[in-house]
Amino acid sequence: MPLTPPLRALDIKTDASGFYTGFNSFVAIGSKFLIGPLILWAAVFPEEAGAAPSSLKSFFRRTFWSLVYVMWSSFTSWFASVWHFGQPPAKSILANLAKNLN
Repeated sequence: MPLTPPLRALDIKTDASGFYTGFNSFVAIGSKFLIGPLILWAAVFPEEAGAAPSSLKSFFRRTFWSLVYVMWSSFTSWFASVWHFGQPPAKSILANLAKNLN
């Protein structure tokens, strides 16, 4: 299957003038509203903000092999179905299920 060229002519609304010239103001301002509370939290509660990444790291260390097992099982199931049926599924399983339920 040949590769399609990337989409370059997308209709993205950008500001024509002002501080956000050439940028989408919704994305630019929205990111500031998302990052602002994180910076405020780190400034007001530095101990909790410093402990959060280490607790997140320990969570991922505990669950890493479970995630690897789930990903490996999913891949081998998909590979077995492709090998058995000869081609990858054209639609998702949920789309087929919804079609059969109607």
